[in-house]
Amino acid sequence: LGEFILDEPLAVAPGQFVGFYSPDSHVPYTLAAEDSGGHYTYDGDSSGGTLPSVTTGYQLQIGFDLIEADAFEQLVVQRDLEGPRPARTPDGVVVVWVLGQSNMAGRGPAFGELEFASGESWMWDRAGDDLVTLADPTGNDALAAGSAWPAMARALLNTTDGAVGAVVVNSAEGGTNIGTDWGAAGSAWTTAQSDLSDALAAVVSAGLNVVGCCVVWGQGESDANLGTSGADYKTRFANLASRIDAETGMSGTPILMVQTGIDIDGDTAAWQAIRTAQAEIARDTASVWMVHAGAKGFAAAGQ
Repeated sequence: LGEFILDEPLAVAPGQFVGFYSPDSHVPYTLAAEDSGGHYTYDGDSSGGTLPSVTTGYQLQIGFDLIEADAFEQLVVQRDLEGPRPARTPDGVVVVWVLGQSNMAGRGPAFGELEFASGESWMWDRAGDDLVTLADPTGNDALAAGSAWPAMARALLNTTDGAVGAVVVNSAEGGTNIGTDWGAAGSAWTTAQSDLSDALAAVVSAGLNVVGCCVVWGQGESDANLGTSGADYKTRFANLASRIDAETGMSGTPILMVQTGIDIDGDTAAWQAIRTAQAEIARDTASVWMVHAGAKGFAAAGQ
């Protein structure tokens, strides 16, 4: 059919896919038996449409040769969070609903505020009952200062070349446990429900285009101190996840989990049980991703 040799090596980052797009009847092919193959083609443009039955009669073969690798170790890509951004208004937003304890509420130090232009990213201001430009502190905790959520929003903007911003709804509350506070009738949960409902109403009123929704969950210290068993933690989390789906209207709302660390006075079996339960939840639940599991090493690193 034809061979295309790239002048420069094709750099494919971990997690990326390589493929090709063609509307129906736009790929030339011969009828030779050896050319017979097939792939799925889109009805419509390359960014959407339906996948009909496989189209036969042509195929694309891609060959790869490993030229070099720096090291066969875990590679960490550090994005420039404060670099220059395209001068544009995002086409859509991802609603980021933050739930859990004080570390999610934002009791971290403010190392340097990330600034957003008007219209780039937003946060729900519970006290002001309004959407405002995203800035720390994002939470409602009296001790809130710095949080991860402006950096998360900046990374989202960077990754999408400014096309997708964030609406952060921070409902986390310090000192809360998964059984009572985050239970169906718990005060933390009922307040969080109101936060999301009010924020979504404001999003609709502002005419923002919601292209996604996720929950960030970081909680477990209070349950470790209470001696909550791993089995009970998993059962209560599953119940919470089902209520999250009911609120978002999604089946399998993506939940980004931050694993609990260790007690300030040293690790204990109770804290280990919570971490194990969290790891098992992430392993066994398709909609849950463990996005950070390093807190247990903070003390040893002097952090």
